[in-house]
Amino acid sequence: MALKGYRFLTIHHANQDVRSCNHPQLPDPGSKKSHTSMNDLNTIRKLQVDYRPDIDGLRAIAVLAVVGYHAFPYFFTGGFIGVDVFFVISGFLITKIIKSKLDKNAFSVVDFYKSRIVRIFPALIVMLAAVYIFGYLSMHPNEFRRLGWHILGSATFIANFILPDNKIDNYFGEFSSEKPLLNLWSLGVEGQFYLIYPIFIYLAWKRKINFVTYMYIGASLSFGMMTHFKSDNIFYYSPGARFFELLSGCILAINDSTSRSASSNSFKSIAGVLLIILSVFLIHKKQSLMAWALVMPIVGSVLIISSGPSTWINQTLLSNRIAVWFGIISYPLYLWHWPILAFQKILVGDTPSKTARLLACIISIFLAWLTYRYVEIPIRYRGLILHRTRFLLIAMFFLSLIGYITYSHDGIPSRNPTRIVYPGELGTDDVFLHFMKIGEPCKPKHLYDNSEKLSISARELTLNRCFQSINKPIRVALIGDSHAEHLFIGFAENDKLPGVVYFTRPGFPPVSDRTYSDIFRHLFYSPEIEYVVLSSLWSLPTPWREKKFEVDLQTAIDYLIMARKKIIILEDTPKFSIHPVNCKLSRNIFPSSLCNEHKIGSISDHHNKYIKSMKTVVKNNSSVQFIETIKHFCNAENCSMTANNQLLFYDEHHLNINGSRFLLDKIIGELPCGLRICK
Repeated sequence: MALKGYRFLTIHHANQDVRSCNHPQLPDPGSKKSHTSMNDLNTIRKLQVDYRPDIDGLRAIAVLAVVGYHAFPYFFTGGFIGVDVFFVISGFLITKIIKSKLDKNAFSVVDFYKSRIVRIFPALIVMLAAVYIFGYLSMHPNEFRRLGWHILGSATFIANFILPDNKIDNYFGEFSSEKPLLNLWSLGVEGQFYLIYPIFIYLAWKRKINFVTYMYIGASLSFGMMTHFKSDNIFYYSPGARFFELLSGCILAINDSTSRSASSNSFKSIAGVLLIILSVFLIHKKQSLMAWALVMPIVGSVLIISSGPSTWINQTLLSNRIAVWFGIISYPLYLWHWPILAFQKILVGDTPSKTARLLACIISIFLAWLTYRYVEIPIRYRGLILHRTRFLLIAMFFLSLIGYITYSHDGIPSRNPTRIVYPGELGTDDVFLHFMKIGEPCKPKHLYDNSEKLSISARELTLNRCFQSINKPIRVALIGDSHAEHLFIGFAENDKLPGVVYFTRPGFPPVSDRTYSDIFRHLFYSPEIEYVVLSSLWSLPTPWREKKFEVDLQTAIDYLIMARKKIIILEDTPKFSIHPVNCKLSRNIFPSSLCNEHKIGSISDHHNKYIKSMKTVVKNNSSVQFIETIKHFCNAENCSMTANNQLLFYDEHHLNINGSRFLLDKIIGELPCGLRICK
């Protein structure tokens, strides 16, 4: 009976009931009549002659796809398309609201905004407040500062503009799981659409303009924008590039395309469900902005909605009690699931286990039901809408203010005096400032000018990533990617070693690679450089191309031998799956440090990708010396980010200042006497 009682129209995000303004007021939950609230809800449902439970079922598929993707991305590879389905539903149902009012000459833009506030704000305010409180208790200052900024953006419905921290940041990026409010980008897009759309459609109706034509034009321009700028990650969040999905639902609502033919409608509903299911399991994140990957879930949603409520699929699959129940709680479920999963990753410092992620999903469902039952229903059907609107606006304003204060006060470090477990640098800023202190720009100048650049935000500096020792003759060159670069401090500061220069480019350094050709040419004509140390994130290019790796490495070695260089190849450092911030800093919640990782796992997988091929190449070149490095960070069972009570890594796989010194102290005895000062 409870499930039936909840079956009145609810809509994801702002997309609530078509008749929300006409519902009778429910009894105060605190009154003596509160026990009849379920009967009242059943009465409301019966009065809603246009209510379509199949749309609730479609909403259930969408939200479960998104939750499934966030919790188990390797299984629900395309589950993120659930947001696209939501957009279509949103456009359809909101247009139904507006159209029904316009037909009665009773539409008011202000009333529309009030009804949306009452629909959207209650669950959002509760979730944002809970996330803020949990962040206050558990986050480090930098994390909490960013959370404050994201709460400000979420409470003002501009999250889609501020969640990308830079031009290369995206929804699928490496650090997306560290943003507990990342899922609210879609709420920002919808909020911006609802700010514009009702005004447009109202003015067009008043002036008797055929606004459907303009909708088609707008949808076409939006789709073109998305496909044209698909290489720009920022456009994943862009309202202009997403409006075509909402407008697809809008056009569908105005042009009722439900066929009189039962067989035609059945075909559409079957085809629509198949398109969405295929999207969930076949599309993956690399295809997220491809035209066909965008069109599949949108066309599928349009086909299902346009098939009407009477087809077998819509009546049996989408309108069953379980599907409808999940559809009804879809909005709070969408709000809750990602923060819980994100905080799991933040606190643990690693991807949580499957069991932990499943538990997070179950908790999210429970919180969604509680939010719907004890927050949404009482607020939406209690008191005058004007009073509710004022209260909700004031509450959201205070959340925005709190978010801004948190951001502007650097995460309020006084709330939780940071307990440093292991001293050591985090992030690149301190490391590169140290490069400037102990080194100078590399020579020749054209290699310095053409090197990669790095911005140091704390000093508003931009550095070229190419340095050499000061006041020492340069006899050693470090060649490779950033895993050669992070050795510079250890080499440059060691009194037993001559001067060193590093030249880095992304990826492994084959001679044939255009980005390395100038570097190898310089080495060939620089006889004063006697030793070349090769180091790299060796596993990066090799998962399916061991032979190519061997050929590239051998080519580089042959060239350097021809240039009469003595070659040293360093094994890579461990690549942890946990971030050293959770090792260095202790939290109020789960205060134990996370510095160790089991050697058998991701570290072993990373190592095994390259070590066999590397040893094959070294074995065939007696003039090449190979130095093991992992043994200095790992024992038989575990690998550690620390040594001698010092943190050694500034991120998951780059050595910080302590780490670079530590590794050189460990391996200097293995370097040839011609390179180092021997006793």
